[in-house]
Amino acid sequence: MSLSTRSTRKHNGFTLIELLVVIAIIAILAAILFPVFAKAREKARATSCLNNTKQIGLGIMQYTQDYDETYPMGGNNGNTRWYNDVASYIKSDQIRSCPSATIKITGNWGSNYGINPAISNWNSASPLAAIVTPAGMLLLADTAQMNPAKMGDNQRTDPLHWGSYQSNNAVDWNVHGPGGGSYTFSGGNDWSDELRWPVPVHGDGLNIAYADGHSKYMQITKLTGVSSAAPDGYGWNDSRNIFTNQ
Repeated sequence: MSLSTRSTRKHNGFTLIELLVVIAIIAILAAILFPVFAKAREKARATSCLNNTKQIGLGIMQYTQDYDETYPMGGNNGNTRWYNDVASYIKSDQIRSCPSATIKITGNWGSNYGINPAISNWNSASPLAAIVTPAGMLLLADTAQMNPAKMGDNQRTDPLHWGSYQSNNAVDWNVHGPGGGSYTFSGGNDWSDELRWPVPVHGDGLNIAYADGHSKYMQITKLTGVSSAAPDGYGWNDSRNIFTNQ
C-alpha cells in the first residue's frame, strides 16, 4: 500500500473530545427541554382538572333542578356529603379527584374539590334564588384539608405555602373559612386540622366552578385577597369576596 493511500484513510469511531462535546450538547438540551415537558404535563393536568370542575358544577346544577331549585347540603348527620348527593349526575367518582392533587381520594368518599359553605353548609343549603350574582360566586374549587397549626405566621397568610400543609385526609365537603367562616386567613394557632382551604395546586393558582355553571383558573392571591398589600384578605361580605358574592 502506498504512502498516499495510508495518509487518506479515514479512521473509525469518535475521539474522546468529540464524545464529550456530544454529551455536553445532549445535557444542555435536556436541561432546556425537561422543564418544558414538566410544564406541558402540568398544563394537561390543569386542563383535566378544569374539566372536572365544569362537570361537577353542571352535575350540581342538574341536581338543583330535581330538588326544588335547592343546592345539596355540604353534609349532614346521616353521613352523606354533597358529592354523594350529586354522584348520579356526574357518573364517575374519579371526576372528584384533581390530577395534580398530592393526596388523592379513594372509593366513594372524598373530594379534592370543596364546596362553598355560603351555598352548601352542614345541614343546610341555599336555594338558587338566593344567589344574586351566580356568575361571580364560587361554587367549588381545588381545596385540601389543612393543618394550619403547624404553619408559621407568615405562611398562614401566604396562600402559596398552603399546599405544603395538607393533612392525610382528602375528604373535603366544605370550604370552611378560618376564623368562624370569615375568609380573613389570619387566625391563631388553635385552628383545627379539619379546615378545608383553597390551595394552588396548579402553579400559583387553582380551578374554580361558579354558581352559573362556568369554570375558570384563578391565581390564589386574587381569589383570597391575601398578598403583601392585603395580608388579611377579603373580609366576609366584601364585594370582592367571591365566596359571599350574593
